[in-house]
Amino acid sequence: MSSLSTRIDAWMAAGPVNRYRQTDALAAQMRWVHTSAGVVRVFDSGSDKPCLMMAPDGPNVIEHYQGLFALLAPQLRVVCFDMPGFGFSAPSSSYDHSLERGAQAIIELCEWFLRASGGPTRTAPRDASGLVTNAFNASDAPLDGSCRA
Repeated sequence: MSSLSTRIDAWMAAGPVNRYRQTDALAAQMRWVHTSAGVVRVFDSGSDKPCLMMAPDGPNVIEHYQGLFALLAPQLRVVCFDMPGFGFSAPSSSYDHSLERGAQAIIELCEWFLRASGGPTRTAPRDASGLVTNAFNASDAPLDGSCRA
């Protein structure tokens, strides 16, 4: 059974997500990806360059990194996502913010990216999200074009 705070997070996030979808000036570069952890908001600079995938360290959100995206975009395709329960990513009512569920959300986002673009990616560790990323990097995931963080 999920905790009351997780249910409240999911309920509160549903309103801002819908409002944000209608007003974002960068809507062409935002995606909404459905994962088992909830609906995750993803920024994608979109190009055929090598891809860097990252997540802001909460309470920061995608918008806090727009300046960095502009610096990286000439050399890289930048994909950045708010973890479930942060920014405008709405967690599912069963999401518990555990390391395992966070890692699963990142894996699902990598898989989404591979389906959407057909190419491998690397992720940039960042504080707590870095723990998940480092654990995934240390895994035995294949390097044959399947998702590798």
